Amino acid sequence: MWRVVIHNDQLNSLAVVAHLLHTLCAMALPDAVQLAAMVHYRTSAEVAEFPSQGEAEQLVVAFQRHGLDASVRHG
Repeated sequence: MWRVVIHNDQLNSLAVVAHLLHTLCAMALPDAVQLAAMVHYRTSAEVAEFPSQGEAEQLVVAFQRHGLDASVRHG
């Protein structure tokens, strides 16, 4: 599986990260807020997984276009 990871940064607030998780990943808002807090306190978190690298990279690009630091991990 290909996993999408977002990373904490000094630019984006918890609210912005939660909003992007809610809109780009179609997460329920309470789940998005909880995951955004995890990213903030643990410096990164897996937010999605896909069977193909291309699908994972599409989400990473979407996050990056909104100013979030995101990456793909395989495994």
